[in-house]
Amino acid sequence: MGRVVVVSVVPTREHEPQGVSFGDTDVVFVTVDAATTKSRFIDNNLPLGAISGLQQAIQNKDVQWLGQDPGRWRSIFLAEPDQILHVKESSIHDLARIVESGFVLSPHRLQPVPHPSDVHILPHPIPENSAVFKVEAIQADDATCLDAGRHSKVREKGWNCTTWWWQCGFEDGNHSLLDNYTMLRLSDGSGVTVLAASEHGRKCILQK
Repeated sequence: MGRVVVVSVVPTREHEPQGVSFGDTDVVFVTVDAATTKSRFIDNNLPLGAISGLQQAIQNKDVQWLGQDPGRWRSIFLAEPDQILHVKESSIHDLARIVESGFVLSPHRLQPVPHPSDVHILPHPIPENSAVFKVEAIQADDATCLDAGRHSKVREKGWNCTTWWWQCGFEDGNHSLLDNYTMLRLSDGSGVTVLAASEHGRKCILQK
């Protein structure tokens, strides 16, 4: 990765690492106008501000964002601090070909969830007789997860729990919100249990 641009709405100089090298990767910090981060439902939607700033930077060939040679960049990956990108090595060529043909790719964001096999002390843990206690180990390199939309139960009561829709069960012991999802563990990567679902409850169906 040739360049990492860290975006914020406030000056970050006092928090920026000094004298730290990341090999051949340039790391820069930019500040965007807070007004560009305001969306319909979120007052501070930082990814929106990052996209807006990047669009302007490309139009203006902004050196702060793009470096001394703005024309060198062929593609951009937008990430947030709590995301881990997991890509099959055998798929990289095909993904690059699709991006270079003009498409935008959006990774399916799998949701890590506390599971007794990973975290041994939990309030109201998932019981062994629960339909979602079993964790599927994903070993095959050609496994896929097909998008299946958002489950209606999540839409009804999801955001009334706390921050995350699946936390209800860890507050009152009722894990029924998870009943229609698959727990899985990737053979490569972080190794923690994840739901075949996004952070907003969007489900995917595992194909092994």
